[in-house]
Amino acid sequence: MDDAAPGDLTGFWIGRYAYDHGGPPVPMEIEMIEIEGRISGSSREPNTFRPSMGTELFAEITGSRNESMLAFTKRYTGFEQGGHPYYSGAVNGDGTRIEGRWGFPGHDGWGGTFRLSRKPQARARAEQKQAAEAASGASPPRSKKWVAG
Repeated sequence: MDDAAPGDLTGFWIGRYAYDHGGPPVPMEIEMIEIEGRISGSSREPNTFRPSMGTELFAEITGSRNESMLAFTKRYTGFEQGGHPYYSGAVNGDGTRIEGRWGFPGHDGWGGTFRLSRKPQARARAEQKQAAEAASGASPPRSKKWVAG
């Protein structure tokens, strides 16, 4: 069982997204921060569609949560793609799993499903990091890259 407090999505998540039109699912990792229903963070995934950008793609996420429903937009860093994928899903009762759909607003046919699971022990590491930053008086860095916990 995960040590996450129900109702708080702050932490590290691993999962995948899949396309409705087929193909292998794409793994992704997300560092998510939830403050009063607002979601922010960053993601990392293998590069499956932008060959000029190296082996991994990074993105900033922003969104919101209302009880068991989560919605966020993923904005890839390092290039502009003209649209940003939008994710909408349901959080399970103990806050350890999120499942839903993703797509591009106004682009029917480009989307699919996604699934995220809380990475074990990530919540404890995130709390330790926040406590250390608060004790030192330092502001947490805003990195565009996902930081392994």
